Amino acid sequence: MPPQPQGGVYTRVLNRLLLVATMTFFLAAVLAPTASATNYTVNSNPFVASHTLSVSDLWDTYELVLTSGNQVTYTVTVTGTGCAMLLFVKGHGANMQSQYFVSYSQATCVSSYGNTYVEDTQYGTDYTVLIATTQTTDINYTVTITVAPAPALSTAAIIGILIIVVVVVLVVVFLVMRSRRKPAPMEPMSPPPYPGQQPAYPGAAPPPPAYPPQPPPQGPPPYGP
Repeated sequence: MPPQPQGGVYTRVLNRLLLVATMTFFLAAVLAPTASATNYTVNSNPFVASHTLSVSDLWDTYELVLTSGNQVTYTVTVTGTGCAMLLFVKGHGANMQSQYFVSYSQATCVSSYGNTYVEDTQYGTDYTVLIATTQTTDINYTVTITVAPAPALSTAAIIGILIIVVVVVLVVVFLVMRSRRKPAPMEPMSPPPYPGQQPAYPGAAPPPPAYPPQPPPQGPPPYGP
C-alpha cells in the first residue's frame, strides 16, 4: 500500500509514463466518512471562480466542453496558506475510476499551477478540471479557465521549423562561398637541371640550359712536303 499523506488522502498513479493515467483517490473511511465533492459548470469564457475547499470535501470539479480546434488554459492559485492539486480529467462526472492526463496535471500539492491543453478528437469533447488538496485545513483558491482557438502549430513545432530553416540557409551560404573561391595559382615549372646545375628557387626565372662542354676547334690537317 502506498504511503498515506496528511489528511487521510493519498494518490497512486498507475503509470506516469502514459499520457492518460487512472485517477485513484482513496479516502480513509475512519478519517473522512462523510467526504463529498462539489461540481461546477464552466459557463463563461473566461471562467473565474474563487472557492473554499473544506477538509471534509473530496474535491471540487469544473466541467467544460472543448470543441474541435480549440484549446483550454487553466490555472489554480491558493490564496493564503495551503496548497492544491490540479488534475485535468477526461470526461465528466469524475470518480475513483476516472482518467486524467499526467502531462497536463499537477499530482503533488503546490501553491499554484497552470497549463494549456489542445483538444484531441480521440478523447472526445468533455473534460474536467479537478481541484484537491492534502492539507488538514481548509484552503481558499482561485481557478481560471479560458477556451480559445488552438494555434496552427505548437510552439515546439515553430521552434523546430526555425532551426531547420537556419541550418539550411547556413549550408547554402557555405556552398556558394566555396564555389566562388578561386584556386591558388600554380608555381611556374622549370626544366630539370643538368648534372652539376643547381635547381632554380621557387619563383626565380629558369636559368639557360647548360650544354655539355665542346672540344676545342682543330686546325686543318698539315699538308705534306
